Amino acid sequence: MAELAHLIELRQAHKIDLIAVEMANGRGKQLMDDIRDEIHEFKEIEQTELNENDVALQASMQKMFSIIIAASFIWSLFELAFIYFRIRQPQQQIKYCHDLRHLEYKWIARLTFYRLLKTTAPILE
Repeated sequence: MAELAHLIELRQAHKIDLIAVEMANGRGKQLMDDIRDEIHEFKEIEQTELNENDVALQASMQKMFSIIIAASFIWSLFELAFIYFRIRQPQQQIKYCHDLRHLEYKWIARLTFYRLLKTTAPILE
């Protein structure tokens, strides 16, 4: 890396002829091979981190999907309960009205019976 830094300094100083001399003595190819090896190692490290992040993302997405499914299921249960009670309420009102009518008929029958007793009591005596 020190040679590469030296070549960069030569380039910045516009000493291209010295760069050509440095490259001609064979260190240039070795330097490029070293750079390629470093870049390859860097790519492997980045790929490993990318794979780890991908696994973490997949786990997070699966957890989020499970939460959404559970929330949807619970919401559906609430909707079904609401529908059930909305349907049952009129049925209870009808039953209540039916019970009131039945009670009313019983009272009418009793009143009629008592009136009949009152009107027939003097006759029976």
